[in-house]
Amino acid sequence: MQIDNSKPLIITGNSLGGSVATLFTLSLLEKFKFSKTKGPLCITFGSPLIGDENLQEAISKYVAWNSCFLHVVSDQDLVPRVLINSYQPFGIFLFCSKLGCSCFEDHHTILELLTTTKSGTLENQDPNKVFESYGTFVKDLNHKVIFKDATDDESLIDWTTTPLRAGIITQLVAIELVQSQQQQNVDINIIITKIEKWAKIMAILNQQAFDPTRGLNDIKVYMAYLEQYKKVSKEYKVGYYDRYKNEIDRSDIELVKHKKFLTCYWEEMVDQAEKRPQTVGASLRTRSLFGGTNYRRMIEPLDIADYYKAGKQDYINQGRSKHYIILEQLLKETEKPSSGPNELKKQNVASSLTEDSCFWAHVEEARISCKLLSSGESNDMEKETNKLIEFENYVYSLMKNYAVSSEIFLPKSSFMTWWREYREIKGTFYHSYLTGLMNNEENYDKYAKGCLSLNFTPTILLQLKWIHKLKVTSCIDNSKQLIITGNSLGGSVATLFTLSLLEKFNFSKTKGPLCITFGSPLIGDENLQEAISKYAAWNSRFLHVVSDQDLVPRVLINGYQPFGTFLFCSKLGCSCFEDHQTILELLTATNSGTPENEDPNKVFESYGTFVKDLNRKVICKDTTYHESLIDWTTTPLRAGIITQLAAIGLVQSQNSIRRCLKRKVGYYDRYKNKLDTSDIKVEEHMRRLTYYWEEMVDQAEKRPQTVGASLRTRSLFGGTNYRRMIEPLDIADYYKAGKQDYINQGRSKHYIILEQLLKETEKPSRGPNELKKQNVASSLTEDSCFWAHVEEARISCQLLRSGESNDMEKETNKLIEFENYVYGLMKNYAVSSEIFLPKSSFMTWWREYREIRELFIVHNSLA
Repeated sequence: MQIDNSKPLIITGNSLGGSVATLFTLSLLEKFKFSKTKGPLCITFGSPLIGDENLQEAISKYVAWNSCFLHVVSDQDLVPRVLINSYQPFGIFLFCSKLGCSCFEDHHTILELLTTTKSGTLENQDPNKVFESYGTFVKDLNHKVIFKDATDDESLIDWTTTPLRAGIITQLVAIELVQSQQQQNVDINIIITKIEKWAKIMAILNQQAFDPTRGLNDIKVYMAYLEQYKKVSKEYKVGYYDRYKNEIDRSDIELVKHKKFLTCYWEEMVDQAEKRPQTVGASLRTRSLFGGTNYRRMIEPLDIADYYKAGKQDYINQGRSKHYIILEQLLKETEKPSSGPNELKKQNVASSLTEDSCFWAHVEEARISCKLLSSGESNDMEKETNKLIEFENYVYSLMKNYAVSSEIFLPKSSFMTWWREYREIKGTFYHSYLTGLMNNEENYDKYAKGCLSLNFTPTILLQLKWIHKLKVTSCIDNSKQLIITGNSLGGSVATLFTLSLLEKFNFSKTKGPLCITFGSPLIGDENLQEAISKYAAWNSRFLHVVSDQDLVPRVLINGYQPFGTFLFCSKLGCSCFEDHQTILELLTATNSGTPENEDPNKVFESYGTFVKDLNRKVICKDTTYHESLIDWTTTPLRAGIITQLAAIGLVQSQNSIRRCLKRKVGYYDRYKNKLDTSDIKVEEHMRRLTYYWEEMVDQAEKRPQTVGASLRTRSLFGGTNYRRMIEPLDIADYYKAGKQDYINQGRSKHYIILEQLLKETEKPSRGPNELKKQNVASSLTEDSCFWAHVEEARISCQLLRSGESNDMEKETNKLIEFENYVYGLMKNYAVSSEIFLPKSSFMTWWREYREIRELFIVHNSLA
């Protein structure tokens, strides 16, 4: 069909013909691309609703589609009202009466109006009069403004009410739903209240005024007032937060009123986002989050002021409203990781809002700690001191990123009050990076102008006060490798010094430093680990050598986290690990004794021996002195793990693994039939691995933009190997318990998700390559549910042989399907060759199946 771009395409229909017109328009929108031509416009008159909420949601996703539909509804027409149960509207609805017309787009409001104005039955209405009424409405539209329609009798409207409510009443009067203010009953007020609520939500979702309700205009006016209040507060030298807290002027009454309105609005907004995460929630995340973030950063400090003024404590855990928490979470989900403040952020710091809306709660808690320390009333002085040091680090981090407003430096602000109290407690000789900055008042102005230089400072540097005296020349010789090293506590210093170099100097054009530590304790928490791990170039700069005889690296394994590569060494050999969970597990597993009981000289000498031995070893694929411990006929994955654990002295013998092939049963059946007492350890490892991957997948679902992306790229290989190795063992337990239909009834959700993620990333295969064929003897079966299919096939054989099945043909077809399935795997070399071991479940099935097929052929011959 050729569409003439010079003319508008209008599809129209009345009553049932309107439904046909709507469906025809949807068909056009689906089949043709209207980006280069004028799109169709569908105008219906008295059309019934045609679809459920799924159709409504599908159309509403496309604004260009939704705007193609205008449905005209007369107050006299009952046809549009006959299908209001389970049916949902879409497009724009123009409600008309003798008094005028009003447009509505929110589907909640439309359904409410269709229900409210329904009266009588179809049999009692005159279709001719209804049809004529639509003609009258069309003529009258020439002298009316559709979206801002005024009624013929404005005396019906009480303009002293709120603009929002007055606007809604205007619309209802226009469609003859309200006759006068005196006649308004309770039901009408309920309808007005509902529409008022939906109008607020839709206003912010659409980022435009929902005229004539003008909801968003009120929001803008109130926020503008708050901005002015914040600006004027500087004249009092206290700032926005303290001006409100101390009630310095009477205009606070107006501020309280605006604060209540905005809070009510955003609480309702967040509540709707939670109830309908796929509709309102998605829109909130993308279109309205900027407004929600500004509201949170502007209003929450006022709630904090009220909270602490009432003598309460611990606002963040005890007093914070749920809608603030959700708005903050939504922002974190959409924010991209920041590598530091840009110039624009620095220039605007004087007028910006503090990014952490709970900043003043932290200030108040710090002041409480100061009070407890000064009075000596605290039962745990060390705890209060640590809280203050944490607060120091928190503030310095905000300032480093220009994420806190410069108004905190106003002389009478609560923050400066805290600073004076804290300085008195710590004394003039106490030094840290924050105190170094705060002691020089010139820095306050520099910060406000965006020209204050703040360098990266790991938390632990505050405890090593002397390290700031170190000076390194910016001229680094590119012809030589820069290596920083240290033993024990010296290793910690080497690590911190390397971090300082990486922060201060640009190594993109020079050789970056390499830090090698020997027996260094862990130095940072998960925040430091996460910050370093984000930069692969930084993380790869650290190699930590750990002896099995050295207890120092193991003294800080509670609350501390590793980063970089760890080289675990023993007399048997060395193995590298990079995954921090594995590193912590190995540090814990090999932890015995205390540092006081070890001979530091012997430990130090052992590291020298390891370094000498490295000349003839491959670090990351190291073999042990006792290669006899490893059964190289097992799978590469298992052999590799055993090699690593044997190299650091955690595996003493592999005789039990050799028994597997001697019994000629394979990996699956050995576990299922419990042929070895070492299976107890296998079950323990299974539980640990399963717990790890369940947690990993759960985090990927909760944070799809962070953990999820990482799982898809960095950890999916490990997850796939885990699934192909461990799920068969779960299948063995399942069928051993006498259960059936594992795939549909017993399979864990995390296996399903790991398999889906692999399919999303895998490229379509045209067939097995030569490398795949050569490694089939040692590879894992690609379908981790293979043994479940085998067990189901054996059940089918049993039913056919015993004649107990109610549907013999069904069981026969299932076996034929299984045949094709196995042949497909073998054709692609996607199944391990261990299935052919004589005593495996697969070969047992094959013997049973062959016997059944022979009986089947004989039976046919006799027939």
